[in-house]
Amino acid sequence: MVNDALAPPEGWDVLMAALDQVHEASGLEFVVDGRTSALPEGSVRSSNGIDWDPVLIAWTTPEQAPKLGGSVDGFGGSSAMSDRVSGKKYYVTGRIALDAPQLTKELNGLHGADGVRGVIVHELGHVLGLAHVDDGNETMNKSARRDGRLGPGDRIGFGQVGAGPCYG
Repeated sequence: MVNDALAPPEGWDVLMAALDQVHEASGLEFVVDGRTSALPEGSVRSSNGIDWDPVLIAWTTPEQAPKLGGSVDGFGGSSAMSDRVSGKKYYVTGRIALDAPQLTKELNGLHGADGVRGVIVHELGHVLGLAHVDDGNETMNKSARRDGRLGPGDRIGFGQVGAGPCYG
């Protein structure tokens, strides 16, 4: 689900390009279920212990999502659940917050749409379970590459998460 009420005019296209890039790197299929007014600071819920809220991607502000304060362009993460029989954890949903005012400025800056796409790909990586890496040539570096390209380590990481089992 996407909350794009505060997104820049190019926001939808940049988001779709990021989803396509992660699909190419991971093999995972993404389905946009529609638009929502939900904010990433809300609770993640399961109505019956089986069906979870879909992943939320929200263009928002630091006032609505305080973790966006300072120079943070976005944040993302996922929620895991333990299998009752095996005890193994698996991801069931996630949230991404994108600083709409800051990323709108970036769209008009040095790296433009590629830089914003890099931020979204980075946050999608967190939703899929990837952590920060030290190598500044990787999108999963804490500062996220600003040219929209994946590094070799990013490709390995996205490939590994895409090769794992899917529960559904």
